[in-house]
Amino acid sequence: AEPRGSKLMWVLLPLVALAGGFVWYPLHQQNRAAERRIERVEQKLAAARETAERRERISQQIQSMRDRLRTHRQNIPDQPKLTELFASLTGAIESLGLRDPDISSGSIVSRPNVRAMPIRLTFRGGAVETFDLLRRIESMPRLIQPTLLTVQAPLKGGESGRESPDVPGGVQVELQLQAFFHDDATREAP
Repeated sequence: AEPRGSKLMWVLLPLVALAGGFVWYPLHQQNRAAERRIERVEQKLAAARETAERRERISQQIQSMRDRLRTHRQNIPDQPKLTELFASLTGAIESLGLRDPDISSGSIVSRPNVRAMPIRLTFRGGAVETFDLLRRIESMPRLIQPTLLTVQAPLKGGESGRESPDVPGGVQVELQLQAFFHDDATREAP
């Protein structure tokens, strides 16, 4: 026969386990719910950090674009600076030894946010000097767009009133450009 305490232990042990289960299970559920909430908060925090980093990258890109726009706006001067452009073009033509220069401008063309002045250059000279002039124009601190380059070699025997090949003079060149500028109507706020 078993001692009386042993039977009591067999009865109390399941009751204690059952009571422990009633206490442990709700605490376990609460812990799991808290862990899920913590995990969702961590995910939201990670998303917020990623969003903040994305905003910072976008902000930097916007600033970079504004800086480039500011630089481009500096390359598109106000109309009064066209006189300086004509002087620069004339100086470049003369410094390269190009002959018979003629510079003329056309009617101003309005474009979105900018105006363009067509410029026509004609001169005689060597092909190398002509391309040097193009390089100088492209490196000028303002926006100038070449639109047409026509190069003609002198005709033999003086045809059409042009020089004969035995008279040095190089090629006849026509260069059409567009010089861009702002005025009060086209200038945008930064």
